[in-house]
Amino acid sequence: MNRIKQKPERLDAFLRRAHDARPELELSDEWQAGLMREIDQLARKPRRRFLPEEPAAVFAKLLFRFAGAGAVVAAGLLIYTHLYGPDLDRQAAGIVLEQPASPVALERLLWS
Repeated sequence: MNRIKQKPERLDAFLRRAHDARPELELSDEWQAGLMREIDQLARKPRRRFLPEEPAAVFAKLLFRFAGAGAVVAAGLLIYTHLYGPDLDRQAAGIVLEQPASPVALERLLWS
C-alpha cells in the first residue's frame, strides 16, 4: 500500500481555496441588532440570589458543619481502633499456620 504523502503547503493551499469558494453568510443588520438586543436582555436579567434564611442556604451551611464534625469523629475512631483494637493480623496468621493446606473461610477468621 502506497500512501501519497501530501506536503503541509499543499494542504494549506487546498484549505484556503475551499474557504474562498464558500458563499458569504447573508446576515442582515436587523438580525445582528436583534441578536445583540437579546444578549443584552439576558445580561441585564437579575440573577436569583439565596437569602440567608432560605432552606437551601441553611441546608448547605449545616451540611458542611456536619461533614466537618463527622470527619473529626472518624479520625478519632480510627486512632482509637488503631491503638486499642485487637491485632487481627496476628490472629489470622495463626489460623493460616494451623492449617496451611486448606483454605480458611472468612467466617472462621471472623469468629475466631
